[in-house]
Amino acid sequence: MRRRHEYILLELDHDAWELRDLIVTHGGVGAARRLLDSRSVSPTFRLLRRRGRLDLTVESLALDARWSSLFSDGQLVRAAERLMRAGLRPPNTAA
Repeated sequence: MRRRHEYILLELDHDAWELRDLIVTHGGVGAARRLLDSRSVSPTFRLLRRRGRLDLTVESLALDARWSSLFSDGQLVRAAERLMRAGLRPPNTAA
């Protein structure tokens, strides 16, 4: 998560402060879970959508087979739904 935040900052010239603050307070997995439990997408999700980089979202990270076991079925469903609404077909997962 920290590397993803750093990449967003350096490559997209955007300080994803809400993500950074969540990571500092709750750790990487805790931050991702909180974002996925939120009723709406984060400002960083909206920015990444506009920039065509949904692959950098927490939602994409959660659906990655390497990390999906860290999230509940509900969080994985929510991640997939958000990506589909944004126009991205999420990868196949156990969800």
